[in-house]
Amino acid sequence: MGFSLELPKEEEIEKVVKEELQVPEKEKEVIADAALGKAQEVMDADIDSFETRKEIVDVINGFGTDTLTKTRNRNELLQKRMMSYNNVGGETSEVAKGLEDLTIQMKDLDPSGIDFMKSVRYLTL
Repeated sequence: MGFSLELPKEEEIEKVVKEELQVPEKEKEVIADAALGKAQEVMDADIDSFETRKEIVDVINGFGTDTLTKTRNRNELLQKRMMSYNNVGGETSEVAKGLEDLTIQMKDLDPSGIDFMKSVRYLTL
């Protein structure tokens, strides 16, 4: 078979993508076991103890903060790079403008600016 510009059928692409994105059974079991273990820890916790409740609330409030920090740092680095592109001029400034627009869209999607405490009043002690 020689060179061809024909694209694969949508069903074939979808099948390959699903296979590549599928989580292996062993990983599913590990995740399910970990989730059950954590749920059991919460259920076994002494909710009458202020320290235990505080610990649980702190863990929930801090969940994902490392990811948010990394995202914020990447956004800051990208902003610095774009500023240097803007200073060059010519076609580079057009690319920088496109990147700047993309950065604005990424910041809009960044959950680090959301105050979850406003929407989660029942977790406060």
